[in-house]
Amino acid sequence: QFAFLFMPRALVCAQAFPPLLKQAGGVAKDYLALCRALIDGLGWEVTLFSPVNIRESGEEDVTRWLLTGQLVHAPATAVEASTTVGVALFMDFFSVTNALVFLRLLMFGGHDLCLIDDSCLRLAPLMLLRSFGIPSIATTHSDVPSHPLYGQSIMPKIMWWLHLASAFFATSHATVANAYAKS
Repeated sequence: QFAFLFMPRALVCAQAFPPLLKQAGGVAKDYLALCRALIDGLGWEVTLFSPVNIRESGEEDVTRWLLTGQLVHAPATAVEASTTVGVALFMDFFSVTNALVFLRLLMFGGHDLCLIDDSCLRLAPLMLLRSFGIPSIATTHSDVPSHPLYGQSIMPKIMWWLHLASAFFATSHATVANAYAKS
């Protein structure tokens, strides 16, 4: 009768989740599938730290999980970047608001695992996870070197190499990016 007290908890930090659709090969739907596997398949509770308003997802499972408390949404702020190529939305781990929310989640969330998205500048959150002793899985699905802006200035290259380096601070790293296969 007290099994619910020991239910494993996952913290998922994701930039994309339904209803947000991205060109990144359906990453939003992948995080929905991950939540489905954790919650319905394994019986975990999930906290989703994301700038996406998941209450607008239109997904029946998401609505059910929110109502039962199996899924908790911790809203995050995001930064919008626009170029001649298009507009991108990035989770801002360095905003004071997000840093405080993330720290609160680590201190009081009771999470057993953190899955952190292909977020720009994720090095600091990964180091915090290590300091709290929370195992982390970092994912990389971007193929930044193939992006048209990559060769136009040094900044995307610096950001990409910092991003690559951050993967070494995760407990585990999962990738589907071609750039890793070639490096």
